[in-house]
Amino acid sequence: MSDTGGLAGAVVVLGFIVLLANLVVPNTAWTDFVAAAQATPTFDNPFDERYEADLNIIADGSLAPKSSTDTAAVADCDTSADPGPGTDWWGCVNTPDGADSFASTDNSEPQFKVGLGAAGGFSGSLPVLAIRTMTQCSAATTVTVDYLFYKSDDTTLIAEIPTDPFHCDSYENVTVYSYFVSPHATVSDYNNGVVRFNPSGGGSNVASFSYLRVTLIIGADVECSSADTLAYVGCIIGGFFNFIIRGVRTIVSALIFVAQGFIYLGSMVIAFFGLFAVVFTLGAPSPYQELIDVAVIAILVYMVVAFLKILRGAGPI
Repeated sequence: MSDTGGLAGAVVVLGFIVLLANLVVPNTAWTDFVAAAQATPTFDNPFDERYEADLNIIADGSLAPKSSTDTAAVADCDTSADPGPGTDWWGCVNTPDGADSFASTDNSEPQFKVGLGAAGGFSGSLPVLAIRTMTQCSAATTVTVDYLFYKSDDTTLIAEIPTDPFHCDSYENVTVYSYFVSPHATVSDYNNGVVRFNPSGGGSNVASFSYLRVTLIIGADVECSSADTLAYVGCIIGGFFNFIIRGVRTIVSALIFVAQGFIYLGSMVIAFFGLFAVVFTLGAPSPYQELIDVAVIAILVYMVVAFLKILRGAGPI
């Protein structure tokens, strides 16, 4: 038989054994096989280290929405036809509760702002490579939503994130990734900053927002700036040594990955033979159990021969 035919036959036999063990006698052997199959090794690439940090909504901004709605006694979400000083609206959009609480805009007041927290535990000098937003909103028509990010002074624009038009329907989760080009803004630029909701399009600016989650995708290395010559030289030297260190880490990661691969294959083989053991212990009355045992042994021998032929190549074994 050809290598292709041998492989096809082995796969069919494998599928038969898996199906038999799973459907005829479901037990821990099948669970162990699935767990072993899912535990695939992963390669840790030191040259692509990134971190994530959520910026929670913690306060009102300087621009209020047209109205706010709260039907579930949500904290910091005051019901008002026209929120302003003395009322809170940030609580309406910091909980993923759909129609229970939300802030709304219309043609006369198409924007509003909220204050964001800080990316705790991260150096403020690290670059922000991308932002992921997850939105719950509702609108009668398709709207385009821009998020405009400002520094804590509420005037210095850091980034504008335009998204493709999407239909805000029943407060479904809408997740959007936005990537930036170098030079990147830093974590400190976003810490305690402000984000502006800016819906538009579809002939109407009417939209209601129930939730926004802002996640910063943060790089692991400080980007060098030529503004200060001495600091720039130091940054370049530091980057060179970081490159050497990461090269060594890459080699170590590769060795670990190979070792994990052998462990994974060994776990798969053990779990697979565990499925065979299930078939050997079906508990069928004699002589049917013996006939099943013979058939399973024959299948196992066939698979071994098929794989040996594949490994050896064409010609008799």
